[in-house]
Amino acid sequence: MATARRRSTDHFAATCTALDLVGHFVYLNAPADVRTSDVFVLDHIQTIGIIVSKSSSTDCIVQRQGEVVGLYAGLTPGRRVMVDEAGLPTHTFTRPVTGLKWIQWAGIATSGSSIYLELQAPVGVLP
Repeated sequence: MATARRRSTDHFAATCTALDLVGHFVYLNAPADVRTSDVFVLDHIQTIGIIVSKSSSTDCIVQRQGEVVGLYAGLTPGRRVMVDEAGLPTHTFTRPVTGLKWIQWAGIATSGSSIYLELQAPVGVLP
Protein backbone atom coordinates (compact mmCIF):
# COMPACT_ATOMS: atom_id res chain seq x y z
CA MET A 1 0.00 0.00 0.00
CA ALA A 2 1.37 3.40 -0.97
CA THR A 3 1.68 6.08 1.67
CA ALA A 4 1.01 9.70 0.83
CA ARG A 5 3.85 11.94 1.88
CA ARG A 6 2.67 15.06 3.67
CA ARG A 7 4.17 18.33 2.60
CA SER A 8 5.47 20.50 5.42
CA THR A 9 4.18 24.06 5.64
CA ASP A 10 6.87 24.95 8.19
CA HIS A 11 9.43 25.67 5.44
CA PHE A 12 9.26 27.16 1.97
CA ALA A 13 11.70 28.00 -0.81
CA ALA A 14 12.12 31.68 -1.69
CA THR A 15 14.34 34.08 -3.53
CA CYS A 16 16.32 36.59 -1.50
CA THR A 17 19.29 38.91 -1.96
CA ALA A 18 22.94 38.16 -1.27
CA LEU A 19 22.62 40.48 1.78
CA ASP A 20 19.87 38.32 3.33
CA LEU A 21 21.79 35.83 5.46
CA VAL A 22 21.06 32.56 7.22
CA GLY A 23 19.59 33.49 10.60
CA HIS A 24 17.92 36.70 9.43
CA PHE A 25 14.25 37.29 10.16
CA VAL A 26 12.50 38.07 6.89
CA TYR A 27 9.31 39.63 5.52
CA LEU A 28 7.53 38.72 2.29
CA ASN A 29 8.58 41.23 -0.37
CA ALA A 30 6.58 39.53 -3.17
CA PRO A 31 5.24 35.99 -3.65
CA ALA A 32 8.12 33.59 -2.83
CA ASP A 33 10.52 36.54 -2.43
CA VAL A 34 11.84 37.62 1.00
CA ARG A 35 14.01 40.40 2.46
CA THR A 36 15.57 40.98 5.90
CA SER A 37 13.09 42.51 8.34
CA ASP A 38 13.49 46.24 9.10
CA VAL A 39 12.17 47.54 12.46
CA PHE A 40 11.90 51.10 11.12
CA VAL A 41 9.48 50.37 8.23
CA LEU A 42 6.06 48.85 8.98
CA ASP A 43 5.81 47.04 5.64
CA HIS A 44 9.26 45.51 6.29
CA ILE A 45 8.65 44.32 9.87
CA GLN A 46 5.77 42.01 9.01
CA THR A 47 8.15 39.11 9.73
CA ILE A 48 7.08 35.72 8.38
CA GLY A 49 10.05 33.55 9.35
CA ILE A 50 13.81 32.97 9.46
CA ILE A 51 16.21 32.04 6.66
CA VAL A 52 17.51 28.63 7.76
CA SER A 53 19.60 27.78 4.69
CA LYS A 54 20.79 29.13 1.34
CA SER A 55 21.67 27.03 -1.70
CA SER A 56 22.99 30.07 -3.59
CA SER A 57 23.34 33.79 -2.94
CA THR A 58 19.70 34.35 -3.99
CA ASP A 59 17.93 31.05 -3.16
CA CYS A 60 16.93 30.36 0.42
CA ILE A 61 14.73 28.21 2.64
CA VAL A 62 12.58 30.05 5.17
CA GLN A 63 11.18 28.46 8.30
CA ARG A 64 7.95 30.06 9.47
CA GLN A 65 7.08 28.14 12.62
CA GLY A 66 8.43 25.66 15.13
CA GLU A 67 11.87 25.40 16.68
CA VAL A 68 14.84 26.89 14.83
CA VAL A 69 17.89 25.06 16.18
CA GLY A 70 21.55 26.02 16.24
CA LEU A 71 21.63 29.26 14.25
CA TYR A 72 22.39 31.64 17.10
CA ALA A 73 24.60 32.08 20.16
CA GLY A 74 24.09 33.92 23.43
CA LEU A 75 20.31 33.59 23.80
CA THR A 76 18.86 33.16 27.29
CA PRO A 77 16.60 30.09 27.53
CA GLY A 78 13.04 30.93 28.53
CA ARG A 79 13.26 34.62 27.55
CA ARG A 80 11.21 36.23 24.81
CA VAL A 81 12.99 37.12 21.59
CA MET A 82 12.26 40.06 19.27
CA VAL A 83 13.59 41.18 15.91
CA ASP A 84 16.47 43.69 16.18
CA GLU A 85 17.71 46.44 13.81
CA ALA A 86 19.85 43.95 11.84
CA GLY A 87 17.02 41.43 11.41
CA LEU A 88 18.46 39.13 14.10
CA PRO A 89 17.07 37.95 17.46
CA THR A 90 17.52 40.03 20.62
CA HIS A 91 16.19 40.08 24.17
CA THR A 92 16.57 43.85 24.62
CA PHE A 93 14.77 46.77 23.05
CA THR A 94 16.33 50.17 22.45
CA ARG A 95 13.90 53.08 22.11
CA PRO A 96 14.26 55.16 18.96
CA VAL A 97 15.91 58.57 19.32
CA THR A 98 13.56 60.03 16.71
CA GLY A 99 10.74 58.65 14.62
CA LEU A 100 8.85 55.42 14.98
CA LYS A 101 10.34 51.98 15.61
CA TRP A 102 8.47 48.69 15.53
CA ILE A 103 8.74 45.82 18.02
CA GLN A 104 7.91 42.36 16.77
CA TRP A 105 8.03 39.52 19.26
CA ALA A 106 9.36 36.49 17.44
CA GLY A 107 9.24 33.69 20.01
CA ILE A 108 10.99 32.15 22.99
CA ALA A 109 14.64 31.09 23.33
CA THR A 110 14.66 27.35 24.01
CA SER A 111 18.45 27.21 24.46
CA GLY A 112 21.44 29.48 23.98
CA SER A 113 21.30 28.76 20.25
CA SER A 114 17.64 27.99 19.47
CA ILE A 115 14.29 29.78 19.18
CA TYR A 116 10.74 28.48 19.16
CA LEU A 117 9.03 30.74 16.59
CA GLU A 118 5.78 32.36 17.72
CA LEU A 119 5.60 35.46 15.54
CA GLN A 120 3.27 38.21 16.75
CA ALA A 121 1.98 41.39 15.14
CA PRO A 122 4.37 44.36 15.32
CA VAL A 123 3.71 47.24 17.74
CA GLY A 124 4.93 50.80 17.09
CA VAL A 125 7.00 52.68 19.71
CA LEU A 126 7.84 56.40 19.74
CA PRO A 127 10.87 58.01 21.48
